Amino acid sequence: MNYIFITGSSKGLGKSLVEKYLDDSNNFVFGFARTCSNESDRYKHFSVDFSDKSTYENFEFPQLENPEKIVLINNAGWVGDVKYVGSQSIKSIEDIFNVNVVSLIFLCNQFIAKYADLNLPTTILNISSGAANYPIDGWSNYCSTKAAVNMFSQVFQKELQIRDQHNIKVFAMAPGIIDTGMQQDIRSASKEHFSDIDRFLEYKNNGDLSSPEEVAEKIKIFISKSTDYNEVLVDVRNI
Repeated sequence: MNYIFITGSSKGLGKSLVEKYLDDSNNFVFGFARTCSNESDRYKHFSVDFSDKSTYENFEFPQLENPEKIVLINNAGWVGDVKYVGSQSIKSIEDIFNVNVVSLIFLCNQFIAKYADLNLPTTILNISSGAANYPIDGWSNYCSTKAAVNMFSQVFQKELQIRDQHNIKVFAMAPGIIDTGMQQDIRSASKEHFSDIDRFLEYKNNGDLSSPEEVAEKIKIFISKSTDYNEVLVDVRNI
């Protein structure tokens, strides 16, 4: 059995990933989100709010029965409050770093502690963003958290190489611009705090957004061929 762990599993890209993997009867999926949106007998849900550390700080990954391959997809993410520095609340700053960075690093830590010794084909895919590489006004926290995800993933992979754990591959993937709730949040921002909002409105009006389903399919293909890739930082548009 292949075991796939997916965060942010209740909607958007995460929900599409769950559905894609459940199409194969040899896959068992674990989802992490505040709500459950799947009732398959090959799906188990963990109810968590990644902005609240108390809901996951004691989490331990489960024992797996006859695992053949293990995958962790850290997909949960939040654009946060689209506001200029000087207009942000301490809670909004703390929440976005908890969702995008703290929970991701924690799950990677627990995952590798639990399963590294199994010596199985293992892939960890951290969903990042092109915003990790470009300063976007109003997105200071989002850009910063995704840059942190990229660097963490590169250090993590280097540590695995030093330990000769070559069966484990770590990636940080920019998924492109997807038609999800996050894009709705971006389009509802104030131009006072986001000078480039018109461009994102045009993406929607021009049909330039990718669907969660097509991106999920590309990610699934990528993970199935992950041994072919040596770079940690990848872009779904190059797959």
